Amino acid sequence: MVGGPQHVLALGGSGLVGRYALRTLRRLRPEVAVTLADRDITAARAFADELGGEVECVQLDVTHGDQLRATLEGAPLVMNTVGPYFRFGLPILRAALEAGCDYLDVCDDPEPTLAMLELDGLARERGATAVLGLGMSPGVTNLLAVHAISLLSEARELITGWDLDSAKPEVVGPEPSAAILHGIEQLTGTIRVRRRGVFVDEAPVRATRVDYPGAASCRCYTIGHPEPITLPRTFPELAESVNVMSTDWRTAMAIRLLGKLVDRGLLTPRTAASWAERVEGPSTGDIDAEVALRELASGRRDVPPVFALARGTLDGRAARVGVTLSATPPGGMGGATGLPLGVGASLFLRGLVGRPGVHAPEALIPLEPFFTALAALCEPPGDSMESLLVVSRA
Repeated sequence: MVGGPQHVLALGGSGLVGRYALRTLRRLRPEVAVTLADRDITAARAFADELGGEVECVQLDVTHGDQLRATLEGAPLVMNTVGPYFRFGLPILRAALEAGCDYLDVCDDPEPTLAMLELDGLARERGATAVLGLGMSPGVTNLLAVHAISLLSEARELITGWDLDSAKPEVVGPEPSAAILHGIEQLTGTIRVRRRGVFVDEAPVRATRVDYPGAASCRCYTIGHPEPITLPRTFPELAESVNVMSTDWRTAMAIRLLGKLVDRGLLTPRTAASWAERVEGPSTGDIDAEVALRELASGRRDVPPVFALARGTLDGRAARVGVTLSATPPGGMGGATGLPLGVGASLFLRGLVGRPGVHAPEALIPLEPFFTALAALCEPPGDSMESLLVVSRA
């Protein structure tokens, strides 16, 4: 295996998210050596030819523990895009930390996030740093939240959210994608949120009023996600924290019904995911952030496509701060998830991320270099954090 400090081991690196992440990393750090570890060695070799540079391909089934451990041995930084994370997140992180590897992923499931955070002691013991959930949501949303909170004297409530259409996969295949399986998992059973200063478990798809500054008050719907469980750990003053999806009420009710059919054993999660994927259809393409901001200002849109909204006080008066993006990563959901991960890996390799332990993005990722690098990769490109973030106040 390729070794040395400027080396990344990409688990599932020839999948959709992994490809965008590695293209981003190659653009930002062209000298980095890459090991592509994938179950589909043919796909890995084809992508290696496209990626260029120093690339090694390894066939790996992550469910084979001995094979996984042997692949991890000696890797300085692991980038894990093997999902769904409610199945693979915890065992892969544990194996990586036991091997002493630094680690990054895009874990979007709250239950494994909680279990993975409990490996903090192991990470410190091995001198390893792990950052969980560095995609668009979670990931960018967490860092938008950090900026929103910083603009208040005190933050008491926090909503992170995204447009449901932007979460659709680009291609609908014979088997449901990991993203859709994740969605079904977080629309069934209960989800953990922050209410009145404590964590509670409640049914998903709960209508939530969102008053984004400068826009009309609207109704969004809760879905299970890591942001409401990690952000209050970093900002314990938050009494309320939820993650929401914006969609019309008919779609929300259809989603709620699908979840109840799974809960009652009338549908398997995989069947429900297949139905949902075919009913929703593939993504219609990238969301134009500039158009979305104009629609927000004119009243034709109630919330941005991705946002963080903090409520609290500023200089003794009630205040709200919303933060969104002026531009978005190209490539649909794959690009929106993979580009932030690639930027995060580049920060690791620059020595800007490195406190041992297991962390959520808001606890460790530096905002200025992250958003400045991301801005240059978005459409249209920017040159700074200030050019990418749009702040609205009330």
